[in-house]
Amino acid sequence: MATAIAAIGDNGPPEPINEAYEAIKLHIDDLFETAQGFLDGEPIANQETADLVSKLIDDARKARSAAEAQRKEEAKPWDEGKAKVQALWTPLTDEKKGRCALIADTAKRVLSPWLQKLEDEKRSVADAARKEAEEKALAAQQAFQQANFTDLGARQQAEALLGEAKKSEKLAAKAEKDKAHAKGGDRAIGLVSVWTATITDRRAALLYYLVVDPASFEAVIQRLADADVRAGIRSIPGVEVTEERVAR
Repeated sequence: MATAIAAIGDNGPPEPINEAYEAIKLHIDDLFETAQGFLDGEPIANQETADLVSKLIDDARKARSAAEAQRKEEAKPWDEGKAKVQALWTPLTDEKKGRCALIADTAKRVLSPWLQKLEDEKRSVADAARKEAEEKALAAQQAFQQANFTDLGARQQAEALLGEAKKSEKLAAKAEKDKAHAKGGDRAIGLVSVWTATITDRRAALLYYLVVDPASFEAVIQRLADADVRAGIRSIPGVEVTEERVAR
């Protein structure tokens, strides 16, 4: 069987060469190769070498600036396009401030009092059913305790009371599971518990969490200390500020 030979171009045209990228990459690769000759683990022995290393740092900074400028230039159409799409859709789709979110949030606020009213009514029914079930269970228990086991009629009456107690228990359990809902859409809307923490004693809360999660406090303290040191503060209670001279 003859083997079909693919025509030229069947695999699609080659990707266009990004000449700016290739030129910048070649320059940075050359810098990297040059750097390997100086940065070989040996300490600098003379001023001439120090000046060459200083120039290498300057060249690397300039190369990075050129590469970043070119990256921004090439990304600009994509960034502008994305920003334009975001500006178009965000007012509609934002999870907190979009129009759909505003509709849903406002509707939930209007619906919540009605659902709470239904919930209170259902809880009242459930509480009454639970009370009735407990009363019937107690009556059945007392009937069994008082019944003469040789008295068939008393036994029958106690069994009847037990049966009523079991039915009442099932009804009470069902009533307790019955929740208030609004079912106008694909998903029913009901009430959920939202718990909110309000700090009333900062010192007590601080001491508690300092023991429970010391790593988080250390990270916050470190961030605050770093910010103060950068601002020129050199004396901070509980913090040792040290100086290290580095090339820059």
